[in-house]
Amino acid sequence: MAHQKLVLAGVAAAAAAGAAAAPSVVAQSDQPPVTAKLDVLRAGPERVPTAKVRIGRRTYLFIVDTGASRTLLDRSVVRREGLRPFGERRSVGGVGGTLRVQRVRVRTWRLGDRDLPAMTVVTGELGDGARFGGLLGSDVMARYGTARFDFRSEQLVLGG
Repeated sequence: MAHQKLVLAGVAAAAAAGAAAAPSVVAQSDQPPVTAKLDVLRAGPERVPTAKVRIGRRTYLFIVDTGASRTLLDRSVVRREGLRPFGERRSVGGVGGTLRVQRVRVRTWRLGDRDLPAMTVVTGELGDGARFGGLLGSDVMARYGTARFDFRSEQLVLGG
């Protein structure tokens, strides 16, 4: 059930790209590369790539989701970090149902060895008992031009 909701959240985050009027992202080759530890969780036959993302003073486990157009923070993270959602709540459809999302600005966050640029992402209820802080979507990865998943070395490298 938790995995089903995560799939829904990934699809919803991708759908939210249009619903939330996201600015287009252009790969910036001048960004220094980011290297982060890649942990692969196993759920039966499925493999879920994850990485730790620091927001404020806390670290959260995020699913690295290349299929999600937008990064999504679980509402519990938004509340805990004192972030303020803005704009209209929108329902977006995904596999198995809908998810209501809003936009939220993240100013201070870090992946692996680098701070990430401030950006607007979406927030919604992942419904996984707060196991995951969110989904790291392709909006973050695209800023670096390339994303390399090295499962053998357990590394996620953006850019470089």
